[in-house]
Amino acid sequence: MLHSPVKTVCSCRPLPFSIPGREQSGANPPQSRMNPGFFKTFRTLPQQHLFNEWLVRDTSKKIRAVKRSKGMSGKPVTSKPVYGYLMDEDENFIIDEEAAPVVRQIYSLCLAGNGPTKIARMLTEQEIPTPGTLEYRRTGSTRRYHPGYECKWAANTVVHILENREYTGCLVNFKTTTQSYKCSKIIYNSEDKQAIFENHHEQIIDRDTWERVQELRKQRKRPNRYDEVGFPACREQGNSRKKR
Repeated sequence: MLHSPVKTVCSCRPLPFSIPGREQSGANPPQSRMNPGFFKTFRTLPQQHLFNEWLVRDTSKKIRAVKRSKGMSGKPVTSKPVYGYLMDEDENFIIDEEAAPVVRQIYSLCLAGNGPTKIARMLTEQEIPTPGTLEYRRTGSTRRYHPGYECKWAANTVVHILENREYTGCLVNFKTTTQSYKCSKIIYNSEDKQAIFENHHEQIIDRDTWERVQELRKQRKRPNRYDEVGFPACREQGNSRKKR
């Protein structure tokens, strides 16, 4: 004998949920923990990303505008002056009595016919602290400090000092810039994009000495042995070697 399946119907009802003390106050019953606007927010994530990008771009433009206005007014846009100077509370450049004699020595050695590499070697032999070492000892900054090489001068450091016109007393703003707020790569501006203010601070090197050093360095620079396409130039005819 076949029996028909029996359907079981559950007559259980959910128990009313209540918190003691809320029945009298007329408070609303607790709701689900899921935020009803979650899916709506999830759908607007692309728009939120665009808004954030616009906010960063707009903030970057405002910062650049403030910096531009300050730099064009004749005030330094950097908080760290070049090696040989210090900055006081009023953003004025004052001569660093410890580093300024080293700057003068570098210019004197260059006028005596020494190149940057030889000058760097001489400073190393004299155990003179490098600009990065001096900064580390004063501020604790390690951005240019190399442990174990506290007095190891590099030729490019000497070149930077020899080519910096701020030692003549002028302020040079906007020497570098960045491509955009998305790329922090440093780009060196040409002189026509810089803001130069003469007689801004006390000079370490007089103008005539600085110009003599620049002219001497131009004469000492070795000519490029390769032409524009990268082939060695022919000494007899001055033509580049043809590619075979």
